[in-house]
Amino acid sequence: MKVLTILSLITLIFSAIQKGEAWRRSTILVGADDVLSKVYLNDNEIDLSSVEHLSLYTTVKKFDLVLFTNDELKFVVKNKNPVSFLDNAGLAVKILYKDQFGNEKTIETNLKDWTCNGKTPVSKRIVKGLLNYPTWANQGLYDVLVIWNDEDTTEATCRVVIPKLD
Repeated sequence: MKVLTILSLITLIFSAIQKGEAWRRSTILVGADDVLSKVYLNDNEIDLSSVEHLSLYTTVKKFDLVLFTNDELKFVVKNKNPVSFLDNAGLAVKILYKDQFGNEKTIETNLKDWTCNGKTPVSKRIVKGLLNYPTWANQGLYDVLVIWNDEDTTEATCRVVIPKLD
């Protein structure tokens, strides 16, 4: 009887860990011009099927993940048309990171810690109210730098590594 109870408890704990219920979760906000096509955590593709409006650039995508120090996040963003002066492309990300000790830090797209297509990204603009991407600013991406790769392409894969918190 005790063996069965211990096995049941172990199964319950393992199930909770798999679902991320036993861990602190970080919230990720993504503004993608135009389409957020994929997100990878340590080269494992994240299931985005529950995230609404992946192809609608006016909507900020929001989801939660369990993150640890040195985890690598990659965001694959596609522009529907070739990048031009009139049809810009961009990615803005805000990660409300919570480590497993309860420490918190906001991590945002920037030119120092992020790469796009393996290189230093370029600054497209900063989301500020009604000036640029007004719907993003109203959905939690206010004052966040918008980045893209430095090549004239329709796709960018932008990467960041979660830092250790002091």
